[in-house]
Amino acid sequence: MILLIDSGNTRLKWGLAVASRPLASVEWFANGVLAQDALETLAAAWQGLPRPEQVMIANVAGPRVARSIETALSTIDPLLGARRVWFAPGEKRAGLRNGYADPRQLGTDRWAAAIGAWHRLGSSALVVSAGTATTIDAIGPDTTGQAGGLPGGECGGQGGGQGGGQGCDEGGDEGGDEGGDQGGVFRGGMIVPGLAMMRRALGEGTAGLGLQSGAFAPWPRSTADAIETGCLNAQVGAIERARLQLGSATPVVLTGGAAAALVAFIAPPLIVAPLLVLEGLLVAASDRSGQAA
Repeated sequence: MILLIDSGNTRLKWGLAVASRPLASVEWFANGVLAQDALETLAAAWQGLPRPEQVMIANVAGPRVARSIETALSTIDPLLGARRVWFAPGEKRAGLRNGYADPRQLGTDRWAAAIGAWHRLGSSALVVSAGTATTIDAIGPDTTGQAGGLPGGECGGQGGGQGGGQGCDEGGDEGGDEGGDQGGVFRGGMIVPGLAMMRRALGEGTAGLGLQSGAFAPWPRSTADAIETGCLNAQVGAIERARLQLGSATPVVLTGGAAAALVAFIAPPLIVAPLLVLEGLLVAASDRSGQAA
């Protein structure tokens, strides 16, 4: 079993799974989610779990949160002997090549989500994570034939998340290309403020608007509804404009804490994958099974 941890800016998701391919047949023994300001409850959430062979962590929330995760992992008896790996972006992993100019600058959550989406579909897709920020990333078949790994170094990604763990996992490409015969590529993407951040910016950055609860309307006739409609349209407009560059039939794979607010406004094909980052971590962990970080 593998304990997988997706530590975002606002929430922490975790899941205990049995390594399995394809992803559709993954067995989740247990999973949960909690706010970053409630990390002191992690130990209680993990108490009584079966002993995993490995813990794989993607953290974009910074060193303080990394230390909290380390503390929880170090105080629960079933987790003490598990090998800890702080997931970090590299040049290629699990059949997916990282097309970032500097692959180590890509956020660990975006990289894991892309790996998860590629192994779900094995084809072009728009990977959207709607959280504190909304990330909109493109993946597709790799026709360049590029491969290789980065030279050794410290864990990369956002937030300095390795926190002194037992291993840093940039990966290579030791596993097969489950997502497609030729392998895939993370083509790049964009980051926009998340839905809540957009609302908050309007409420706090203007004198007369304030933070109000509104609802979507085709042509809003109240300020609260105008803010809500504008923020939703800005999110969905960025997503659909990005999809046009790939083709209107390209599926959107949607994840993140704000995904539910966007589902009704995104045109099909649409796949909602709440555990997409954990799925990507599971693929990456399986790809490196039994190997040193």
